[in-house]
Amino acid sequence: STVNLWTNGNSNGNWNDAGNWNQARVPNGTDIATFSAPGTDAGASTAACQLNFAVNAEGFNIKSVYGNTITQGVGVLVTLGASGYSQAGGTFQGSNVNVAINGTFSLTGGTFNAPSGTLSVGRVAASETIFTVGAAGAFVPGLGTVAFAPPGNVNWGGDTFTVDVSALAGATLTLNHVIVNAFTSWGAGDGYSRV
Repeated sequence: STVNLWTNGNSNGNWNDAGNWNQARVPNGTDIATFSAPGTDAGASTAACQLNFAVNAEGFNIKSVYGNTITQGVGVLVTLGASGYSQAGGTFQGSNVNVAINGTFSLTGGTFNAPSGTLSVGRVAASETIFTVGAAGAFVPGLGTVAFAPPGNVNWGGDTFTVDVSALAGATLTLNHVIVNAFTSWGAGDGYSRV
């Protein structure tokens, strides 16, 4: 994976402008789109970012020093790879369509305003924590769906995934609508289970 740092070099705030990224390309399936600040990463910009075109990146890393807003445009799908989504600062503003994370979701700071479509979170390893909200993170579910959808098999042998909200007050997080999808395998054949 390659870090592709938001610089807003063309000063227009648009995701889909190669001149706004330090790799001179819009983040692609091998890039971790990284949002930071000049004092932490040379060339970084704290300007707001408008996701104005379909996003297909390896991951998002929003550092604690980034204090602005990343806005998902209306109708703009966001797809992230195995590096997943990590947010320690700033605000993510979802829109009316889906955000698909084929890795883990970690919100340790800042605000995540979920889309009114579906936020799906996958996983990479057989047993891991795939969704974490820390004490300084604000997860706002809105009216959308959160789908925990591991992309690989979940075997009867004990594969697990964990949702960790233990740092929140009362160790609870209220969601509007939740779906748990899991492919299961039990020897003679494969099946699909939706709980």
